[in-house]
Amino acid sequence: MSLENEIQESLKEGRLPCASAWSIAKTSGASVPEVGQAAEAMGVRISDCLLGCFGGEKRKRRERSTPPVAQGLSPRAKVWLADGGGALAFGEGKMRLLELIAEHGSLKSAAEAMGLEYKKAWLHLEEMEKRLGTSVVERQRGGSSGGGSHLTEAASALLSRYRRYQADVIAYANARFAHHFGKENA
Repeated sequence: MSLENEIQESLKEGRLPCASAWSIAKTSGASVPEVGQAAEAMGVRISDCLLGCFGGEKRKRRERSTPPVAQGLSPRAKVWLADGGGALAFGEGKMRLLELIAEHGSLKSAAEAMGLEYKKAWLHLEEMEKRLGTSVVERQRGGSSGGGSHLTEAASALLSRYRRYQADVIAYANARFAHHFGKENA
């Protein structure tokens, strides 16, 4: 079969797809430029060529415009740390509890600020320390000196690292959202 006949049989809507032109070159033994020249002599345009092998400049992929899913959408990401068994070790609530202990200097005041019973806040701390494997709060009993609680160095470092990690995850989520849903939704 002649090169021209192979090109003619491979036309789709009057054009020769790039992949078909490559296939013709492979099966006919003709070089890629020879297939391109034969198609051009026949007045056939080679379509969907992303590499520019068949004459002309390399064509850019068209940006696909996706219609907005719904205006005003925005991404939300919830970030937490899990222990080896997958159980919650640290997240938003535990972070807030530690922040309030640092702010108020007392577990009791932190619990009140969160609307938690003291016992529940104490259980959260106990569970957090168990899952993290380190103390997060140093407690002083009350009495004439007043007592109170303050964060350990490990807890302060954890808070700092967690905030940076959380910010990175949220920035990544926002970037991926813009990529997948388009800027019109951002």
